[in-house]
Amino acid sequence: MKLWPLVSSVALCGFASAVLAQPAPPIKIGVLADMSSVYSEGGGKGSVVAVELAIEDSGGKALGQPVQVVSADFQLKTDLALSIAKQWFDREGVDAIFDVANSGTAIAINNLAKEKKKLVFIGSAAADPVGGNECNGYGMGWLYTISSVVKSVTAAQLKKGLDTWFLLLPDTAYGTLIDASIRKEVAAGGGKIVGSVRFPNETTDFSSFLLQAQASNAKLIVQTVAGTAQSTTMKQAREFGLPNSKQAMGGMIDLVTDVKAAGVEIMQGQTYGTSFYWNFDDRTRAFANRFYAKTKKMPTNQQAADYSAVMSYIKAVNTTNSRDPEKITAFLRQQKFDDPVVRNGTLRKGGRLVHDMYLVQVKSPAEKQGEWDFYKVIDVVPAEKAFGPLSESACPMDLEK
Repeated sequence: MKLWPLVSSVALCGFASAVLAQPAPPIKIGVLADMSSVYSEGGGKGSVVAVELAIEDSGGKALGQPVQVVSADFQLKTDLALSIAKQWFDREGVDAIFDVANSGTAIAINNLAKEKKKLVFIGSAAADPVGGNECNGYGMGWLYTISSVVKSVTAAQLKKGLDTWFLLLPDTAYGTLIDASIRKEVAAGGGKIVGSVRFPNETTDFSSFLLQAQASNAKLIVQTVAGTAQSTTMKQAREFGLPNSKQAMGGMIDLVTDVKAAGVEIMQGQTYGTSFYWNFDDRTRAFANRFYAKTKKMPTNQQAADYSAVMSYIKAVNTTNSRDPEKITAFLRQQKFDDPVVRNGTLRKGGRLVHDMYLVQVKSPAEKQGEWDFYKVIDVVPAEKAFGPLSESACPMDLEK
């Protein structure tokens, strides 16, 4: 009988040792994307492919174990996105979430990242509040901001003498944000907004809005939509004789898949601000050709941003030998980013990645060489000029000593 407590203690010690010896769970990445709605071409399943390529290019492992990927379609519903993200963080052991299309959803997920103290890398939404006035150090804006695109494009259009604008805006959080940004930059450049319309995100017929724009006599009609709505808008604009010698058409945010869908005959001459173009140089082409081999499409800037973000995340995990968000972000803030996607990049304390931007213009059919050769890069906009200097950041964290 006296031996029993000793045996029990030994057994318990053995059990405790076995528990302590259990390997840590693998790093798990979640891709939260729109796979069935208007932004599915820009991100969607292609974002999952980009993430898988990034894992492959990172050696396939983090903390000595294969990296796992889960993905979900949130159908552009913010409440559904939050539900999926909470389940991933709370019950499925997801360490970091990537992609997240739609500005309203990105802002909500950014706030969830702060609440859960988990990392989210926004690669498909350009919402300024992420890393801006709603910064928290856990939500990372890895693509670009609405204002960085607007700054780049507005200056170029005003320089052409296009000083009266009519805006076509989706009735969404993104529409509100880009509306305010355009008005600010146009006014600062001496131009004037002579009219605007807002329309539901699911709109497929833009005829009445285009007629209003045409009647305004604005020198530039700006369509700020993305995804299938952009190609639809431009096709319908051509039916009304737009653009013409008196009224130009212009965009803001690009997607090469939109140009592909509509064709350069429809989209030629459109100017956009972007963070990535697959045909920019040898490094962008090498990544893009591998992506094309798997999807038969060239990557969009959003899919490219997901690739860069995952590469950077896995490097941080392996270098710090940790899944701790604080250690990972501290490491990332010390880096100078230069990869097939991001050039001259630095991560600010609040979570905004700033980097060079590009001003591109859609080629004419005569200029196009190859199936996906759509753009001329007409200017490289340095990071600080595109995103503004650190001293002007809207994020209080960025200004801390």
